[in-house]
Formats: sequence, structure tokens, C-alpha cells
Amino acid sequence: MPMGEADVLVCESTYGDRVHPADALEQLGKTLAEGVARGGAIVIPAFAVERSQEILLSIGQLQRQVPTLAHVPVFLDSPMAARVDRLFADFPAWHKPVAFETNGKPFGCDNLTIAVQTEQSKAINAVRGPHIIVSASGMAAGGRVLHHLHNHVSDPKATILFVGFQGAGTLGYLLTNGAKSVRIYGDVLPVQAATGIISGYSAHADRNEIQQWLNTCTTKPAYYAVHGDPVSAQSLCDLVKMKYGWDAHVAARGTTVEI
Repeated sequence: MPMGEADVLVCESTYGDRVHPADALEQLGKTLAEGVARGGAIVIPAFAVERSQEILLSIGQLQRQVPTLAHVPVFLDSPMAARVDRLFADFPAWHKPVAFETNGKPFGCDNLTIAVQTEQSKAINAVRGPHIIVSASGMAAGGRVLHHLHNHVSDPKATILFVGFQGAGTLGYLLTNGAKSVRIYGDVLPVQAATGIISGYSAHADRNEIQQWLNTCTTKPAYYAVHGDPVSAQSLCDLVKMKYGWDAHVAARGTTVEI
């Protein structure tokens, strides 16, 4: 929706310094295929609401496109995500239709086991060979995914794949920025699993998408960048100053702005 007039503009800057990859699905398929070839678990930390469902949908698509993924077991280990799955199923008119025949399976994902009870979650430990585990939380800041990371982060056959922004100081941030060891449940564990990140699944707009929205502003507002690391927020402010000539600032904690 066009913005129109604005006196003050407060805008997120999560991806203010970069652009999402053109085809996140292709990147996911490549990473999953590499993980299967590696022979171990593929752990995907994902937020329980919408992100987990989007990943299951993508896996469902890839199972029909990448032969090596067709029979790989998939586990959704998140009670909250399971409840959100049911909401999607109960209200199909409120979201985009799936682009392929699902045959009644959640998001068209084959070989899917949903773990709700604690015993079901623990049973995943006994699975051997390539398998995919989608579990919350997305930044590995808590939740059942910590249990799976504790089990697999030191396994050279395993893959840890993040599918969204990782805030500074989180376990996800450490793993996606080359940490050689991490502390989980009080244990210091060497990172020997392959790690990666795909930003294209993020619900946050990238630098170009933010500009598309800013282009609809018909005035010259005071601009404040929020919800972003200092580097990305400052990069977006620099862009706003140069391209639009607006007075742009990175919002600072404790600062009062009069409107």
C-alpha cells in the first residue's frame, strides 16, 4: 500500500545492508542435497509461526524435484508449530494455496512425523542416516532445537541450517559466524557439523524491498531506522540520506523524539 505523506518515519532495518537471494528454494534444495550426501542429520532451527510451515512447504516441493530428498524422513519437533499447522489447515482461505497437490499431507510434505510429546521428541535421537529436523526456536535461543543441536553440532556428518535473521549474541549468530565451539546446556562442544544460512525465507524486507516502500512517500519525513544491527541500520540511513535527502538517524535507546 502506498505510504503517501509522513512527518516521521520509523522503519525496520534488519536487512538494510543486503538483498535476499533470488531463489531461496533452489538454495535450500542444494543445501539439503549436500546434507543428505553428508549422511547425517540436517537440523533446521525455525520459528514456530509461519517459518516452520514455509519450510515444510518448500521441502514438499523439493521432494518432487530432487530425487535424493524424496524418501528422507522429516521431523517437525515443535508443539507450537504443530498447533499453527492445524490453524493453516482449518482456515485454507486465509493463506495462499499450495502450488501442487498435497494428497492431504501437511503442506505436501512426505515422510513427515510431527513430535508433540516429549517422548516423541526424544525418539528422534534414535534415527540414523540422513534425516531433516525442523524445530524452534529460529535463532536457537531456546526451545527443543537446543536438544538437537546438542546432539549433532559436533557430528561431522551433520548439517545445521538457519533460515532467518540471527540476532547478535544468540547461539544462531555464533554458529553462522564461524564459532569453533559453543556452549549448550552447560557443555562446551566443538562445532564440527557443516553450518549455513539462507536469508531468503525471512519475513523482513531486504534493502531493495524497503526502498520500494520508501519510494511511495510523497514528503520528506524525519527518518529513524530501528530493528536492525548497527551496521545494517546505519547503511540504510546512509542510503536514505543520499537517495531521498531525508534527515535520517539510527534510533538509540533512551532517546526522546518530539513529533
